[in-house]
Amino acid sequence: MRNHVHWLLACALLLFQDCTLAAEPAPPASVMVNGQELDQTQLALLLQRYGTPVAPGRYWYDPRTGFWGHEGGPTRGQLQAGEPVGGPLAADASGRGSGVFVNGRELHAQDVQQLDALFALFGTRTLPGRYWADAQGNFGTENPPRLLGNLRAMAREAERRGAPGKSGYRNNPWSYTTDYSSLGGGDGASYYERKRTYGPDKGHTSVYVDADGSVSYDTPARDP
Repeated sequence: MRNHVHWLLACALLLFQDCTLAAEPAPPASVMVNGQELDQTQLALLLQRYGTPVAPGRYWYDPRTGFWGHEGGPTRGQLQAGEPVGGPLAADASGRGSGVFVNGRELHAQDVQQLDALFALFGTRTLPGRYWADAQGNFGTENPPRLLGNLRAMAREAERRGAPGKSGYRNNPWSYTTDYSSLGGGDGASYYERKRTYGPDKGHTSVYVDADGSVSYDTPARDP
């Protein structure tokens, strides 16, 4: 009889523990961006803006370009630049080893491979160093701050050419699309004039590259 009572008590204790565990909801998985957990307001903002909830996980986000990826991994996509989420972008957010830094983040090897594939069409490659880039595709060196070109224009030109060697090639990759000429500068800053020679956004835009690598633009004037 005593053993039977002990068995009933043990069963009751197990049932009580099961009910207790079931009554306590599991804590929601967090979303970390640049080492900082996003709150519900930030998650709601991203849901409203992009129409899909952010999956739990650890991410990096470059607020200058809008590029994002999983922590330690390559670029997975692009959001709007300047989203009010996450902490400062760490140099090793995508890992280490490539020697190519963009906006302070060392690029993942896969990102460098993709850039190499694009640059190879123009007879160059990705060199180790420190660069800046913005959400419009402009990129250049950090020190001295210099505008080198536009990745979007290069991608359009690569698509226009098709397979390498099947269309005309010029040493200046911007000759087909966008021409950059220096307008002067001082104290480590530079001014450039950008001219798009075709497409719906053709026209002129003045680009100002500050000594800290920040970029600003005037209002584009459309060519007639």
